[in-house]
Amino acid sequence: METSSISRWFEYESGHAWCESAYKYQTLPYVAEFANTCTNLPIIVLPLVNIMLLRRYLQDVNGGLIFPQLLLTFNGLASTYYHATLNLTLVRWTVLIATAILSGLCFLEPNL
Repeated sequence: METSSISRWFEYESGHAWCESAYKYQTLPYVAEFANTCTNLPIIVLPLVNIMLLRRYLQDVNGGLIFPQLLLTFNGLASTYYHATLNLTLVRWTVLIATAILSGLCFLEPNL
C-alpha cells in the first residue's frame, strides 16, 4: 500500500464539508463548530445530574455506578473540545491514557 494513501487516514481534515465545517468560526471566532459544540452540553450535564439524583443509592448500595456517568461526562467534554477546536491531539492522548488506566484496573481482583 502506498504511503500517501495511508497518510490520508490520519489527516485532520478530509476535504469534505462535514456538519458545520464549511462555516468554521463564523458564529464565534474561537469555536469552530458552534452547534456541535453546544449539543454536547446535555452529554456533560445530564450524567452529573443523574449522579446527584442517585447520590443516596450510590452511598448506600453501589458507589461503582458513578463511573459510567463520569465516562459519559468525559465523552461530552472530549467531544466539546474536538468540535470547538477541530484538534484531535489532546483527545487522542487523553483517550490513550484513560484506556491504559482502565485496562490496568481490569487486572485487579476486587475485594470480596
